[in-house]
Amino acid sequence: VLEREAGGVRRVELAPSYDHASSLGRELSDAERIARLGGRDGRRTVAGYARRTRSALYRTAADARPLSPVLAFAEAALRSPRAARVWLDRIDGLCQAALSTIVARVPAERMSEPARAFALALMDENRSALRASPGVTQ
Repeated sequence: VLEREAGGVRRVELAPSYDHASSLGRELSDAERIARLGGRDGRRTVAGYARRTRSALYRTAADARPLSPVLAFAEAALRSPRAARVWLDRIDGLCQAALSTIVARVPAERMSEPARAFALALMDENRSALRASPGVTQ
């Protein structure tokens, strides 16, 4: 969250975020990705992976554990619902076909087919979770 004050007017905006390689399951093996995509074990699913991810953001300086990316967004949305709506509109503007096109641009030697499928499924899972975030008006 970026907080700025200019001319006595306080603005709160959601900051862009970068470097999401690890958030797309980069550390998983293809066998693990395939198992999670199959979803036979309720704990080893794409949704389960998404729920356990952590951001580098903490609710307070005293917290021992960082927030999940979705909870970090929810915290920001509570502070600035309008900014959250703008970000969700941008996310909604990226249809699955557009995301597939972006992921397809990654060279095959950098990203296997299971990695592509997992990344797309994870982005879809996170998009759904963000839409359902507390403080976000539909």
